[in-house]
Amino acid sequence: MNLTKIQENIEELLKDIDKKRFIYELLGIYGLPKASITRLQKGSLNLSKNGVFQRV
Repeated sequence: MNLTKIQENIEELLKDIDKKRFIYELLGIYGLPKASITRLQKGSLNLSKNGVFQRV
C-alpha cells in the first residue's frame, strides 16, 4: 500500500471517529491482518494476569 492511499484512508477514518473501533481500523489501514485485529479485539493476545504484564 502506498503512502497516498494510507493518507486517504486515515482522512476518511478521521471524518467519523468511533472511539471503540478507532485503533483497530487504524491498524487495518496499515495492513495488519484481519485475523490479528480480531484476536486483539477479543483479548486472546493478552499475555498478562489481571491486566498487568510484568517481566521478571
